[in-house]
Amino acid sequence: MKDLGPLHYFLGIEVIPFSGGLFLSQQKYACDILARSSMTGCNPIGTPLAQKHNLRRNDPILVDATNYRSIVGALQYITLSRPDLTHAINMGTLDYGLRLLSRSSLSLYGFSDADWAGCLDTRCSTTGYCIYLGANCISWASKKQATVSRSSAEAEYRSMSTTTAELTWILYLLRDIGINLSTPPVLFCDNTSALHLTVNPVFHARTKHIELDVHFVREKVAAGALVTRFVPTHLQIADVFTKALSKEAFQRLRSKLGVMLPPTSSLRGRALDGTYIKVNVLTDDRPRYRTRKNEIATNVLGVCTQDMKFIYVLTEWDDSTADSRVIRDAVFRTNGLRVPKGFYYLCDAGYINGEGFLAPYRAECYHLNKWTEGHQPNTPREFFNMKHCLARNVIEWCFGLLKGRRAILRRKSFYPIRIQCRIHNHIRRKMPIDPLENELSEVTSGQGIDGDVIRYVETSDIWSTWRDVLAKEIFNKWRGARH
Repeated sequence: MKDLGPLHYFLGIEVIPFSGGLFLSQQKYACDILARSSMTGCNPIGTPLAQKHNLRRNDPILVDATNYRSIVGALQYITLSRPDLTHAINMGTLDYGLRLLSRSSLSLYGFSDADWAGCLDTRCSTTGYCIYLGANCISWASKKQATVSRSSAEAEYRSMSTTTAELTWILYLLRDIGINLSTPPVLFCDNTSALHLTVNPVFHARTKHIELDVHFVREKVAAGALVTRFVPTHLQIADVFTKALSKEAFQRLRSKLGVMLPPTSSLRGRALDGTYIKVNVLTDDRPRYRTRKNEIATNVLGVCTQDMKFIYVLTEWDDSTADSRVIRDAVFRTNGLRVPKGFYYLCDAGYINGEGFLAPYRAECYHLNKWTEGHQPNTPREFFNMKHCLARNVIEWCFGLLKGRRAILRRKSFYPIRIQCRIHNHIRRKMPIDPLENELSEVTSGQGIDGDVIRYVETSDIWSTWRDVLAKEIFNKWRGARH
């Protein structure tokens, strides 16, 4: 047996390792399908299937049924790394793939959903489910039910039966490879009537016609081998497998499936940004901290890793301080921000584009909405800004989570902001279903990095030239993979 080294490509699936796990992509395979179907020049749209759209048998007859079956089979293979394409497919997200985290809890749970009589010809319903092991989505499906359901509760109950069968199989598979779970699997459903059927044979007159094998869900619950729980409809992840959704709802559920753009190998720097946090200060200091919105707030510089943990926080600056001055102060302090030679932080255009601080190009598109709507970059600078925006956006999420969890930060804070950042880091580590779980990184006034560090912060022509080279390199690599 020959060792071929780390896995990079297997049966049309590209495997991209990153610091937190693996990323599975079928971008090249998807481009090949577009070429086979003569659709490489078609325009992507935000919603590939209109809401409340139902397919019927009287759709136009296909010119080449064999070619159609071939394309459908190929598209089914793509869903191995793209669970979001199980119900409807669009070409606007070729770069997306499935993220699998190496650090994750061993809790098994699933989401089950069903529409009701969605097929206008047979009036059969559609079952949809997704199953997670920790933060990783490991199994999913969207399939038409074999029989007609007389109510939405019955359709949901049949869907729960299908999902329970898959959960049971995965549970046995884990046991075969030596992984024994400490808690029974949990099955989430958004239909209360169906949940009642799993614990008590209520409404017997309405359910006596249901096949006996469907009722094994109730048997699993009674034996303690399965736990069923209610989940609100807006949090029902399996919704994406049963019906066409609005763009906003689809993108929200897609991210919960772990489907996203690949980790950027060339833009792995940590991210930094500033935000305003309301504070309580002495009366004499209030004019200094009064913002243009007439609020008393401090300008907080935060630096975080790609798993949304704060590693450096600098407070005390007022509203009028320029971003470039704040970053210089952070570097010049005795226990300030340490930037080792050869590393960099991702920052926005308001900061300096110099050694250790990588800013995007000015006068180029830098809005995430444009790229999520399916538009493709045409120049190295556009592609660089897209990748930069996606990677740097982690600090925006980090501040958003911090303020969302700590209500006192949305009002006047009487507590040290660094302490609250430590609490945020602790929550990131302790959340059992956190999508980016990792070890705790303490927030201190300095990182304590040994070795040669950057001590002079200024714009640099050499650094700008290196940015141009990097932009062309990653753009050409991306364009080459598409052709």
